[in-house]
Amino acid sequence: MSEEQWGPRRSRIRKPIFKSPTISLPTQSLQPTAPSAQSQLTHHISLLKSHSGAQRQEHLAALTSYLSNQPTSSLPEPPSVLLERLNPLILDPDNRVRGQLLKIFPLLPVQHVGDGIGNLLLRIRAGMTHLSPDIRSTSLDLLAWTLSAVPLRLVSCAGGWVKTLKSFSAVLGWPTQASAKGDWSSKASTFTGPHTVKTLNVLATFLRHGLLPPSVTGTTNSASEQRRYNFPFPLRNTEAHMLPPRSNAYGHLNLFGAPRDEKGEMYEDLGDRRRVFRGMGYEAAILRGMEAMRKEGGEVGRAAGGLGKLVRDGMALEP
Repeated sequence: MSEEQWGPRRSRIRKPIFKSPTISLPTQSLQPTAPSAQSQLTHHISLLKSHSGAQRQEHLAALTSYLSNQPTSSLPEPPSVLLERLNPLILDPDNRVRGQLLKIFPLLPVQHVGDGIGNLLLRIRAGMTHLSPDIRSTSLDLLAWTLSAVPLRLVSCAGGWVKTLKSFSAVLGWPTQASAKGDWSSKASTFTGPHTVKTLNVLATFLRHGLLPPSVTGTTNSASEQRRYNFPFPLRNTEAHMLPPRSNAYGHLNLFGAPRDEKGEMYEDLGDRRRVFRGMGYEAAILRGMEAMRKEGGEVGRAAGGLGKLVRDGMALEP
């Protein structure tokens, strides 16, 4: 057929004509002035809940870099609020995020860490019994740092003594007689080699601050303690004849109170912690499990032997 019947041949070349009144960039903001440091920090803190592990690690690294060069008072939010944003990341499945988390915690003020020790310890205990070995290892590292930063606040907070002992008992497979009758299994722990050594060392540090007086662990002013012991007899034990330094000094008798929850209580007194440690069977369980590990020898046997000596010496000392 002729070209007149089909019409003119169509051209395959099209002119690229693009007309739009605006250009939308959903992930960027075009402004003539750069954002301030405060707005950038707020942006980093808000994206700690991002679904991408790489983004969480990137914003944590930015916050770590800022806190290492600037005081925490310059943050747009109080350190306690930042601590609440960081606590859920203890159970983060990304190893890079948890590794960055171990770098930012030492930069936070110790006072604010002590004030929020309850929520922090709740996440740490959940990580200690997690199914992932990497999360368990990170939780132990964070617990070791917390014991070095606020040891007395940790062992004396609500649930800080008994519930943490219960977590160690579950991790190491050392059940007490009461827990063996329940849901806990008495099988050996899944930790082997370095993991077991790390667990025993952190447990030894925890028991040292919980069973030994502060004058022995070095968490008090040793100079003032030494001066007090140099006084003659009547003045040496002056604090024993004065009013108790803490409120509700006879609360452990529970004369008029409701039935107590021993697992979630605060044990600020050294004698109370020792009493619960022995009464709830943790002393016998640790010594029994320690003897079994000590026979294995090697690093595990040495760590278990040091733990057993610490428990015996701590329970033999006067409060």
